Amino acid sequence: QVAMNGPPIPRLFVAGTDTGVGKTVVATTILRRLVATGHRPGAYKPAASGGDGDGLSEPIGPAQTSVGEK
Repeated sequence: QVAMNGPPIPRLFVAGTDTGVGKTVVATTILRRLVATGHRPGAYKPAASGGDGDGLSEPIGPAQTSVGEK
């Protein structure tokens, strides 16, 4: 993918071997450091697991909020 007639957009995919191994924590840390250095990253978490099984949407952690906020 190319950004509006510019160079290709870098992408990063964070994966792990199990629920609760820290994927969201790692992704959030990377995003916060990018913001701190002047970048404007976007984030998307296409799936969440490890909930209580009630089928209701639950917060997934800091990466779900605006990255620039504390």
